[in-house]
Amino acid sequence: VYDGCAADPDCAAAFPDPEGDLLAAHEALANDPWTVSVDTGVVASGRFTVNAIDFLSLIADMLYAEFKFRYLPVVLHAFAERDERVAASVTEQVFGGGSFAYNGLAIKYTFWCRDAAWADAVEAWEHAAEPYPQALRDVGFIYLEDCEDWPAVPSPPANRQLVRSEVPVLIVSGAYDPVIPASIGMDQLAGFPNGRQ
Repeated sequence: VYDGCAADPDCAAAFPDPEGDLLAAHEALANDPWTVSVDTGVVASGRFTVNAIDFLSLIADMLYAEFKFRYLPVVLHAFAERDERVAASVTEQVFGGGSFAYNGLAIKYTFWCRDAAWADAVEAWEHAAEPYPQALRDVGFIYLEDCEDWPAVPSPPANRQLVRSEVPVLIVSGAYDPVIPASIGMDQLAGFPNGRQ
């Protein structure tokens, strides 16, 4: 997202430092959660207090679709500058009941805690978060640490073996996919001699 903005002259001019905006907004919200006015159809009180974890959840939600993540530099800047108009709109969309960030969380836990080596994943998150004092760390721990308490039966070994087939297969990968990176597609391709990515 940062590289895409830097490569677009209009985006780069309007938002020269989206990473700085993210870190500044996260730090500000960690120290001082921000209450924004939202539609009463979303929250009955008409107020929603965004803390640092909510902010990171909001960003994670935006990464799941191109029509959302291309607006991420705008949203990061709005939160860094405390632009309530933009922040309220995004907050309503993400926390108004249609968010992928929270819907189906039980399904996510069941999958991640059963099929992922979640303890190793926490270690990987810690390593990845080292240059970003708290931001990435919070996103990872929102879910992964809960695996300690989630009753998931380990997946049978047969479910973990590489699928092999002569059937022609097309694996489609996205450069900005936050869930399944292209490297996983490359690993899967090893089992399909008539496949391509």
